[in-house]
Amino acid sequence: MPPAEGAERGEWLDWFLARFRRATAWLEVNLEILEDRRKTAPLDETGDLQPVSEEFFHPGFEALRAEIIAETTAKVAARAIAQHRELLQLQTERRFGAETAERLGSLLATIDGLDRLLEVAVWIIDCEHGHALLEQVQARGPSAKPT
Repeated sequence: MPPAEGAERGEWLDWFLARFRRATAWLEVNLEILEDRRKTAPLDETGDLQPVSEEFFHPGFEALRAEIIAETTAKVAARAIAQHRELLQLQTERRFGAETAERLGSLLATIDGLDRLLEVAVWIIDCEHGHALLEQVQARGPSAKPT
């Protein structure tokens, strides 16, 4: 649940960081699951998964596995980034209004890194006015390194 209206900036930052970390952890867990499935065979007679050697698989399996993992990773990462962008726009709308949120949405569309989106989240809290937020995001650009 987000902090109450009028809450201090630190409470908003803590709330956002907790959501950001949960989303990032979810992505990491799903990638681990995919990697673990690569190392397992069908169930044995007791219902347990049995580890197998790489020789068990057809020679083309490794390439197919790598392709599936890469494709799945890209889809999950794109979804996480899209969700973070949506959350940042929602926060901006609540704090600075719909016009600023719409303008920020155009800027966020050029940002593909979660680290950069986290910077924007901090700026939403730190900036006193919507125009200051937009100026900060524009000034740093989509690929600027955090300082």
